[in-house]
Amino acid sequence: MHAGSPTAPDDLFALLGNETRVAILEALWDRFDIEAYMLADQDPVPFSDLRAGADVDDVGNFNYHLGQLEGSLIEARDEGYVLSPYGYTVLHALEGHTSFQYWTIEPTTLPDPCPFCDGVLEGSYEREIVSVACRDCAAHGGGSLNRVRVPVSDGEPADLEEVLELSVLELVSSFAAITYGRCPSCNHPAEVSLLSDDAGTGDSHQDVNCRVRCEACGSGGFGPAHEQALADPTVQTFFRDQGLGPADGLWAYRLAVLRSLSTHVEETDPVTVRYRFTHEEDACEIRLTERANGFDLPRSNNVKGF
Repeated sequence: MHAGSPTAPDDLFALLGNETRVAILEALWDRFDIEAYMLADQDPVPFSDLRAGADVDDVGNFNYHLGQLEGSLIEARDEGYVLSPYGYTVLHALEGHTSFQYWTIEPTTLPDPCPFCDGVLEGSYEREIVSVACRDCAAHGGGSLNRVRVPVSDGEPADLEEVLELSVLELVSSFAAITYGRCPSCNHPAEVSLLSDDAGTGDSHQDVNCRVRCEACGSGGFGPAHEQALADPTVQTFFRDQGLGPADGLWAYRLAVLRSLSTHVEETDPVTVRYRFTHEEDACEIRLTERANGFDLPRSNNVKGF
């Protein structure tokens, strides 16, 4: 196994600070085929085609700037040139930037009540953050029931309902990665810990919190650990059987999970917490235990006849 050698940030900015080099990269991006890239079968762009695509008349000038890009953002092949994996990552990020659009949805009263107090929920979308707060209680310790980044590029979100659905999809994906001790943004091993505010074990109104930190990309977060349940297959199946699973509506599924939740801290070293989800006469439980690289997979069981 071997790793590539990404360019240092200062060097990368210098490479991208020249119009000819950017034109060369854009010419390669125009010919880029993601399916061929995934199959390691990308057709190299011949020298003459690449120079024509970059619209550079001076061969010596073109050769110089092409050489500056080789070994970092571009790979040379016998038949021509292709983007390197690092080059693909950089160009993909730049393409997302060029299609970036900033949308705002003003605070709006939501039809569903707060799952903790049945109070009024209000949602908004600003700075790419989907926020939901309860007007009547300090849901999740501070009044914020939902605060998730959901980028929407190349098209205005239809409404708040759409971005709420997307926010839960983002949460489920992130929690699945965190369970295995991985950063949701870059897949690098992350520091994951459970933090209990309670002095001891027992039923708790104050939830255990989860903290995630990634030294590789700087991503991280802090929030209630019970959100991990959203990604647990047993919990998803339990609510699906009640007609409230993810396929029935992601935001409704999240509210159902929170509405039916009770918490019991079983141990404090390491932190082990049991969550019970009750709907009518049925219930299911999962246990979450901290380990060195994430969480023990939640040990789940269905409990009938509650």
